Amino acid sequence: MAGFTSPVGGGAATLDATPTNRKELPMSSDYPSWLTPDGKIDMTRVPFDAFISQAVSSEVKEFISACHLLESLASCGRAEAGVFLLGLLSFYRDDLDRLEQVVEALRSFRCPESAQALLGELHRFKWSNTTRRYLNAVVKALVRFPPPLVLEGFSALASDPNQSPPARRRYRAIVDGLSFGPLDDGV
Repeated sequence: MAGFTSPVGGGAATLDATPTNRKELPMSSDYPSWLTPDGKIDMTRVPFDAFISQAVSSEVKEFISACHLLESLASCGRAEAGVFLLGLLSFYRDDLDRLEQVVEALRSFRCPESAQALLGELHRFKWSNTTRRYLNAVVKALVRFPPPLVLEGFSALASDPNQSPPARRRYRAIVDGLSFGPLDDGV
């Protein structure tokens, strides 16, 4: 019985590639190496090189597609895709719309480096009508991280005098374990 191991969601999961009551795909050099005999995609073997040019494309649809694919790869344990997404935070540092897409993709790459980078975005930008949607996306991504990676950072933000009072209240509520909604209370 042929099979492969794929790190999905941080743990190892074995997927049996032997078909049962399904027609097996004839495997030849015509098929990509990341396609299993039963027609499934092995995300641990998908090359992400092709997505790099899409991620820096001026075409918005190509960029968004690349972010979604990189997020999928990162969520399947492909650290190189997550590291590339972290690089896009710097590459698009002044484009809030693209940054929002990158942040949404980073929510699946839950590591200390991602947490630090996203918390850094909350320090870098002041809350305003222009930045609110982006900063809400950052907060939504961070609250999906394991608490040990983000609580200290949210605590620091909650007591940072450079943050607005509504923002400090929001961060304090997160630290205290309360739910959050859009930050629209006078920021």
